[in-house]
Amino acid sequence: MEWKRVAQIGKGKQRLFPSGGISPEGIHAGPLNTAYLHAAMSMLPTQLLLGRAETGDTINRETWLAATRAVFPPVFHHYAEKGLYVFRFFKDGRWRYVMVDDMIPCDKTKGGAPVFSWAGDECLFVPLIEKAYAKLHGCYFGITGGNILEAVTDLTGLYPVKVGVEAKDDMRLTEAQKDDLWGYVVELKGKATGFKATGAMDQQVKLHDADTGVRTGRIYPLVDVFELKKATGKGRSRLLRVRRIAGGQDWKGKWGETSQKYLDCKNQQVKAGPAGTFLMCFKDWRNIFDSVYVCDKLPSEHVGGTWEFPVKSGESNDLDQQTADPAYYVSLEVAEFGPDLFVSLVQEDPRLKTSVISSTMRQIGVTVLHLAGGKGKSMANYCFSVDGKKATIGSGKVVYTCNEMTTRQVTVQTCMQIAGTYVVVPTVKGPGQDGRLWLSVWALTSAASGITFTHPAARRIEIE
Repeated sequence: MEWKRVAQIGKGKQRLFPSGGISPEGIHAGPLNTAYLHAAMSMLPTQLLLGRAETGDTINRETWLAATRAVFPPVFHHYAEKGLYVFRFFKDGRWRYVMVDDMIPCDKTKGGAPVFSWAGDECLFVPLIEKAYAKLHGCYFGITGGNILEAVTDLTGLYPVKVGVEAKDDMRLTEAQKDDLWGYVVELKGKATGFKATGAMDQQVKLHDADTGVRTGRIYPLVDVFELKKATGKGRSRLLRVRRIAGGQDWKGKWGETSQKYLDCKNQQVKAGPAGTFLMCFKDWRNIFDSVYVCDKLPSEHVGGTWEFPVKSGESNDLDQQTADPAYYVSLEVAEFGPDLFVSLVQEDPRLKTSVISSTMRQIGVTVLHLAGGKGKSMANYCFSVDGKKATIGSGKVVYTCNEMTTRQVTVQTCMQIAGTYVVVPTVKGPGQDGRLWLSVWALTSAASGITFTHPAARRIEIE
């Protein structure tokens, strides 16, 4: 093995970042299983990866923060002239900055090709960010294997929320319902968004008994959303541009690159999109995908906080015992109908400590309750017992339950449909080791109050 500067590896015109974003299918992954990281990068719009550099004579707090918020923050871009790159990651409840040089490990026996991920001369960003991510985890092999959505959080500090979509043709949606759903899809433009078709992992999705090229269980990032005037002059076609997955097939439905609809409009009404993307119509999208994963910032009106708290080896906080109350929980009062509640529970990434993940991961989950009896009710008055998904837990009605899973993070967004007292119980199981968890609870309204966490050792933290 030998180390080369990125400028010495390629033969063509060197570019740090491609104008059309990162496409997983253009990345040579090497021996590491880091396809999850490439897929996570492909979900992010350019602004989240490279940030926004502000120009002008006046620098205030907002312009400064804009220059520091990105995976590759603009405030550090000038170091690249010296062969140094600074990347920002969100890990274990705080931002971490990692500096690397531009030396990449290469294989002499393969003509000096990079040992690990490489995306050609047009995207030097991939080997550099992978090097920084590996440094954060101790070594390159420390990032072998991972989860796409957890990697998105590592890159952005945002937590992906899953939104179910039930809009297939056999559901007989009204035109108004279709318009509302299209409006929602349009709002996703510019956000870190991916679509998934539910089913056995990596199976071909069929539409009208024909293969589509889309595979189940894989996340397809959204690139663009737009409308196109129909050739007849009547009406408009609603289109989505979606990124292909690594090793994926071409989209075989309407507006695929070999379809007559696409060929009729190519280079006239429809410009060629970034490499590794395809067009699909809104109708096909509704009939194929049933889950949307979206990362977004909290709205301007929100009340809540993030707490860091310790967990001892063997300690549990669960609702399985019919006579046991949880040891700790968050309570809040809501004075109006209909606001959303956002909850995330995160445990330490074991890859920062050991390469053996399964032995140190706990099972974590979240249960949200609405307490009967109104304001001021004590949790001690309630007996917890679970009776199916639509259960009532004691005198508190279950609003949402995410059963415990061996995962690094759990994210919930649910609607508080009734005013009153709500309780969020972070459920924790498994032996694990002494460690820390981070719980974020945000009511997306200004009408919430009295948000408290009962854990005696919890420490409220501020995250910029």
